[in-house]
Amino acid sequence: MTDDSSEALMQLAVAYGKAWNDADQAAILALHTEDSIFQLHDGSAPAVGIDAVRMALRDFFGQWPDVNFVRRSIFFGKANWAVEWTLTARSHGKTVSLEGVDVVSTRGGRVTAKHVYYDSAKAS
Repeated sequence: MTDDSSEALMQLAVAYGKAWNDADQAAILALHTEDSIFQLHDGSAPAVGIDAVRMALRDFFGQWPDVNFVRRSIFFGKANWAVEWTLTARSHGKTVSLEGVDVVSTRGGRVTAKHVYYDSAKAS
């Protein structure tokens, strides 16, 4: 995708959300730019560049293999969106449910940055 229209942005957001709910790391990466950033704002360093994002996704889905996201709301800007979600998954033998917000930036119909904000104390 190289279309920067609002309709294309909405389609990208839907495809991106589906890829995350399917835990399809290849599909997620295919929607990112080579210089993209992925950051869990839990005190960890950002993953910068597609190879670092690939490793961060592997770690994320390793910790949350059965993750499910339910979108609560989504807000679109010109080249970005913010989505409020509820995550449910099993981690360390217990079911975890937490709320968070992703702020996603785009360029040329692809994701350039995903910043994830959530209550990391509930995730452990």
